[in-house]
Amino acid sequence: RTWVRPICSCFVPARAFMWVVKDQKHRTKLFMSSSIFGVFGYGSLVNTDTLRTSYVSVHRARVRGWRRQWLRRPEGAGDFALAGDLAFLSASVDENGGWIDGMLVLDNADNLPALDAREMLYDRVEVPRGDLQWLDGAPDAARHAPLYIYSAPSEPAGQSLRILRSYLDAVLQGYYRAFGENGVAGFMATTKPNGLDLWEDRATPIYPRSIVLSAEEIEVINRYVPVKS
Repeated sequence: RTWVRPICSCFVPARAFMWVVKDQKHRTKLFMSSSIFGVFGYGSLVNTDTLRTSYVSVHRARVRGWRRQWLRRPEGAGDFALAGDLAFLSASVDENGGWIDGMLVLDNADNLPALDAREMLYDRVEVPRGDLQWLDGAPDAARHAPLYIYSAPSEPAGQSLRILRSYLDAVLQGYYRAFGENGVAGFMATTKPNGLDLWEDRATPIYPRSIVLSAEEIEVINRYVPVKS
């Protein structure tokens, strides 16, 4: 797998991004990006209501060799990390051949700095095409596009951490809309560790890309993640 970090966060024209790519042998090379890129979402990026760029299209997909996990969010990282006991979602390499269902977002190359800024806690990792399965057929636009996933090097979450309900609502709404109730159940069953506490902020959301749930979505989500009194 190839780990990618931008040289700078400054704006440069589309089709003219210069990146440093560091592969597993620690060799570095420069390359120019294509006009389209794809990013595999496994959390809030699954929910199109949280997307803030003029993306091209979204596609249900599965990535092999990865697993989801809750990590400890660095205190003060981002505009909503109000305390040091928050968990945030990441993906890590799974040597046992696991897989994650999610959403592949195809976007214009000039939106990549904005997405990197949104995912500032993560490294952007290039995904080999053979590790990605398109669940509804591969779109033509993705034929030559580089494909990425965001992964954070951070401390695994302990049981003392809390998850923002407003963030989890956004994630589970996305999975419900894309994969039905099985998507919600699958997310809760396969994202470790289980049983973390919740910060019940649905009424006054802290998460900056919070969403509005329908009555049906509230019923389904509350069935898997009951509201704490």
